[in-house]
Amino acid sequence: MQHPLGFFYLFVMTVLCACFPQTEPEPMIISSIFQDHMVLQRDTTIKMWGTADPGTHIEIQADWGETESTICLPNGEWRTQIKTGAAGGPYTMEISTSDTTLVLRDILLGEVWLASGQSNMEMPMTGFPPLELIEGSIEALATSDDPSLRMLNVVKHSSITPKSDIQGLWQVATPESGKSFSATAYFFARKLRQELNVPVGIIHASWGGTVAEAWMSPASLKAFPHHADVIDHYDARRAEQWIREQKRSQIPKRLLDLEMLDSIESAYAQPDYSDSAWASTELPLDQCRTPNFIPNISTDQAVHGAFWYRKTFSLEAITDYTLEIQAIDDADVIYINGKQVGATWNWSAVRRYPVPAKILHQGVNSIAIQHYDGGGGSHIHGPIRLVSDQGHMVDLSGMYKSRIHAELQDSVLLLYDEEAQRRLAQRPEILGSSPNEYPSSLYQGMISPIVGYGIRGAIWYQGESNVGRATEYASLFPALIQDWRGHWGAEFPFYFVQIAPYDYGGADHSAWLREAQRRSTMTARTDMVVNLDLGHQTHIHPGNKAEVGKRLAALALYHDYGRDTTALSPRFRRQLVRKGNILLEFDRVGDGLVIIEADGPQFEIAGADGVFYPAFAKIDSPKRIVLESDRVAKPLYARYAWKDYVVPTVYNSEGLPLSSFTTEAMSH
Repeated sequence: MQHPLGFFYLFVMTVLCACFPQTEPEPMIISSIFQDHMVLQRDTTIKMWGTADPGTHIEIQADWGETESTICLPNGEWRTQIKTGAAGGPYTMEISTSDTTLVLRDILLGEVWLASGQSNMEMPMTGFPPLELIEGSIEALATSDDPSLRMLNVVKHSSITPKSDIQGLWQVATPESGKSFSATAYFFARKLRQELNVPVGIIHASWGGTVAEAWMSPASLKAFPHHADVIDHYDARRAEQWIREQKRSQIPKRLLDLEMLDSIESAYAQPDYSDSAWASTELPLDQCRTPNFIPNISTDQAVHGAFWYRKTFSLEAITDYTLEIQAIDDADVIYINGKQVGATWNWSAVRRYPVPAKILHQGVNSIAIQHYDGGGGSHIHGPIRLVSDQGHMVDLSGMYKSRIHAELQDSVLLLYDEEAQRRLAQRPEILGSSPNEYPSSLYQGMISPIVGYGIRGAIWYQGESNVGRATEYASLFPALIQDWRGHWGAEFPFYFVQIAPYDYGGADHSAWLREAQRRSTMTARTDMVVNLDLGHQTHIHPGNKAEVGKRLAALALYHDYGRDTTALSPRFRRQLVRKGNILLEFDRVGDGLVIIEADGPQFEIAGADGVFYPAFAKIDSPKRIVLESDRVAKPLYARYAWKDYVVPTVYNSEGLPLSSFTTEAMSH
């Protein structure tokens, strides 16, 4: 017999279903870092996570013999943990719901390390052609086939909010895939493979030219008010609204794309185009800054994208000329009297464009420069001039009419046509494409989504972009290390590479940054690769990444895998001020210290006035060096190799260099 309330129940449910139609169930998704070919940390418990409909029952079965299940939370997220076993594989894993099964194949259990930093970590096995190449890369790639060495390159992404996922693929090491591998990380992993004979996986997340604070979480930056203020005061809502309202174009990847960026630009090159409403900018240009293009925007805010510069100039002698400009970062298309005379896509190449006499006029002529800056620096280096075969020179430096035509934002260009130009005064502060403009941008976009993935430890190569702020870095960098450890919930080892000697312009700013890094080793479970012997005076990216990777691996092998290795650089421990001299003590010297005098004295001492003078250095015992100078009667401070670019003179018996150091307090 039908229950008396049955009809009422059916009626109510019918009405509810009509008013609130059922949505399609959300598919079960696992975070994209969990893929075919991945390496999972062996002999531990790893975390796994993803999304699904709230209440969904999820079961994970791994064919190394472990099973785990969980229920999706009301916010649509699920998390669980599963044990891993001894090194080995390949294995398969199934992640299932009542109606969906995801299968991950070719999984290895082994050692997993996170590799991060700026361009010296990013630098791939193919190097940065044409001048900065990886030494021995051809031979290394030819022998790189190794199914147990794998790397995931996290696709670059900066964000002002924490992202939930990344892009990137786990790749097995082959001569082809290895071309895109971080060279430092690859040589580190290869050495571990050789010594441990277990699978090794690298999660590589780096971005050239980036500052340390970009890699830190917002919470960790509260201790650094200057950076915290940027985060607190940025109006993301207004910025996102402005971006949504603008016309868009794809980012150009080659010169043809730049030339075809928008048909309106063809008029800008013509001599009769009226640029009276444009702003004014002086060329050469050290940096593109917004006051030149957009009203009422802070001079501290850089803008990247596509720009135009125009001016007229006068000629008396009509002959063939060459237009010379030192370099334009990143690309240019240049017109004289409306005729294209040259185009280049290379941020460092000198421009020399033929200008035939037939396109020139006696009297007034015009030049129009279309400039594309893809982020980072945006220089136009001078001089800018026309030079004839007879040696006649016309200087084209000076004031140009200028305008922004397209602003680079994340993965698109915002096109500023005539209508948008009139509204530029209402443009809010918008963070540019450079991740350095928003502290935490790379933590949010590239690190936050992978926090929790099981790793043994981290390797780091960064610091060049913080040169000049060494005192801050001395606190900032240890805070970064502890920040990452706090989010992972583990005090994992963190090994880093000291920036190499390089001519930054004659100051000692990088020596102070190296010192900040050296002092950061006081943080627990850290150690530093010294590469004072691997620098290059004119290339900021040293090519011997094989040695850098080998030295990083030596730290891990010694500290974490119990290997008895002597591949550790000597280390300054303390000084003892004595009457008329200073005694320095070191450890990790092997059979003793060695001083090579060929490059002149590298030690200096100073008294209370802080003025340093070259010091005579004598090895007093295998672990001690005595310094003295007849110009310093009462020495208080000592320092070694204290220049931007320097060739080391002190090594241990294993042939590894001593780091530059000073006994002064941090002050730069």
